[in-house]
Amino acid sequence: MKKVLEVVYPPITSYMTHASILSVVMKEEQGINWLLGNYLQLSVVDVGGIDFFALEPPLNCPVLHYQIMDHELVDHVFQDPVQFVIHAIDQDYYLFVLLDTSRIKAVNASWPRPHPVFIYGYCEESETFHIGEFFNGNRFEFLKISFEEFRSSWTSYYGHDYWFKGNRLFKYAHKEDYILDYERVITFIDDYVNSQNTMLGFHNFNRHLSFGLDAVAARLKLELARLGSGERFDWVAFPIICDHKEVMQLAIQQLEKKGYLDKNASYSEGFRHLKQELLILKNLYLKIIFSEQPGQLQLLQLKVSRWFEQEKEFLMKMIEHCRAKTIEC
Repeated sequence: MKKVLEVVYPPITSYMTHASILSVVMKEEQGINWLLGNYLQLSVVDVGGIDFFALEPPLNCPVLHYQIMDHELVDHVFQDPVQFVIHAIDQDYYLFVLLDTSRIKAVNASWPRPHPVFIYGYCEESETFHIGEFFNGNRFEFLKISFEEFRSSWTSYYGHDYWFKGNRLFKYAHKEDYILDYERVITFIDDYVNSQNTMLGFHNFNRHLSFGLDAVAARLKLELARLGSGERFDWVAFPIICDHKEVMQLAIQQLEKKGYLDKNASYSEGFRHLKQELLILKNLYLKIIFSEQPGQLQLLQLKVSRWFEQEKEFLMKMIEHCRAKTIEC
């Protein structure tokens, strides 16, 4: 027997928690609405890194039905963890499973690597699972692994730990009354560009967080300085900023579609050019890391600083346009 649940390539691939959930919900309009209502603000932790200011998915996603099972319970109920996955997929559940992914050949890790893996299909004839994980230089991809690789990874995970607990099972559940408040979308963009505290919207207070464009630009500047001095740095910082621009691009398109922005003003096209410039800088960043030739780092730092200035100017103008259109209505 074979069953493969539908997925789309997610707009956010920096972290597995975001990528796996978005692979499922982005095929539905309500999933897109949830993305725009939760992923337009970035935050920076004092002693951590940059991330989207959103509660942990799938726990905060109203269009998902989910449950959590730990390894011990699964092994108590099922003689073979492969049957656990097959049973879940037969019930239309996607899985987010904790494994020692060093046992997966395509991951190419020679040391224990406890990490979640997204599973969305199986084929009993070929004895393979369809999964999403980070492969080929930490790029999120959809690939297949053997049942035996899964069994080995599952068993080897015992004795390891990860920052969240339990294996998550989730599936899309349409919710009639879930709609997107576009005024809130505009407010979130405003909070980002003006580096304002978004906590009131989430009823969550944490004095160790800073928010928005200025905080993100400052942290990326710090990480690039660490790279230049040979210190340990957060290499995910740049990719997650690029992921944020994918969400911002989608938000601008939707604001145009809903009449909050004039399509003739070409905001969507203008931001697309900005996003492309940032991707060019990201490629230069990766080249500096992997070639170990920091000679262009100073130029990159200068260009990144100018890019954030351009983004701020662009978004402030766009927000002013949105507010004016709202008053007209």
